[in-house]
Amino acid sequence: MRGVVGASTRSKKTHAKARAMSKPKVATRRAVRQQRKKRIRVYLLALLRCFACCAAGALAVGVFAVVKEFLIHHELFEVKEIEVAGIQFVPEDEVRRVAGIQAGDNIFAVDSAVARSKLISLPRVKRAIVRKKYPDKMSILVEEREPFAVMLRGRLYDLDSEGVVLCLHELGSSLAGPVITGAVPRNLSFGKNLGDENVDSALEVLRKVRREEPSLLRMISEVHCERDGDISLILEEGGLRVDLHDGDWDRKVPWILPVLEAERKRGTIHRGETSSD
Repeated sequence: MRGVVGASTRSKKTHAKARAMSKPKVATRRAVRQQRKKRIRVYLLALLRCFACCAAGALAVGVFAVVKEFLIHHELFEVKEIEVAGIQFVPEDEVRRVAGIQAGDNIFAVDSAVARSKLISLPRVKRAIVRKKYPDKMSILVEEREPFAVMLRGRLYDLDSEGVVLCLHELGSSLAGPVITGAVPRNLSFGKNLGDENVDSALEVLRKVRREEPSLLRMISEVHCERDGDISLILEEGGLRVDLHDGDWDRKVPWILPVLEAERKRGTIHRGETSSD
């Protein structure tokens, strides 16, 4: 009897031990299944997000296409008015033609930067601002180069105060300023600077006179440039010649009018030469 009982006890212990050993394996399989399900859920969520993004993107593209179609083709955004301001010498029709903007153009299709670059290529245009006024107006503001002096080089050329060649001077029309003589510039291209030192000096003197003695500027009929850089002013009053020589305009220019006035009072000014050394 004891032997039977002992054998039964050993059998129970063996089964218990076997069950205990099998539990980790079962737990491991469960963990593996749970991790697998978790990965599947993650993949499914990622796939759903991807589908949602694609749907949203497709919707956005569709909406954008509809909006673009509306903006580009609806008559509400057709240019109906082109405002041009700041012009005195350049015809308004020429400004519009060069800018390349026409009534009926779609305002979103107009490239303001391109229009501006075209306008400043005109010899008389110094600066240009092109703006859109939604939904159907364009504004063009032009700053022109104003005639300041005239260059004599075989023919007469109008110059601005920076020495840019504006155009050929129209015969019979009044001069915009004194005539610059004696200089021999090589570049006489419209819209370009003469690039001549003597002309630059002559213009520098005239700009100085305009700032400090405007009344004197109206009295100057000619600015003569010598090859050695000397500058002389020829006045309308009796053809008086004022030699400024080269440089130091800041000191010499303010003395011209007082000296002329003093000499007039003394009665010593006659047709001839006045020096401003």
